[in-house]
Amino acid sequence: MNKARIIKGLIIALLLGVFFFVINVNQYGVSPIALATKSIMVAVVFAVLYILTFSILSSDERKQLFGPPLLIGLIIGLLAGILFNQPLIGCLTGIVLGIAVGWIRYRMQRRD
Repeated sequence: MNKARIIKGLIIALLLGVFFFVINVNQYGVSPIALATKSIMVAVVFAVLYILTFSILSSDERKQLFGPPLLIGLIIGLLAGILFNQPLIGCLTGIVLGIAVGWIRYRMQRRD
């Protein structure tokens, strides 16, 4: 795995976690500890998805296998998330669904 990709993902995730905390600290009556926990969870999930997604899409062959299912899964996940008033969860579900479908396609192609 590319070390620069991991570092970039961790920096972006850290900034996202801080940004999430700062935005939500004044909007909700939630305790700062609970909000910090949610911010850490958001940062960790983003870092894992960032590193996983861009590691998968590092070669042209994998871009062709994982790209379309990832895009379709993301769109379906966002639409489902909007339907249930949880677009972030829908987005994450769509990414996981797209990666799963791409992995199945990769395994089927490798088996042939």
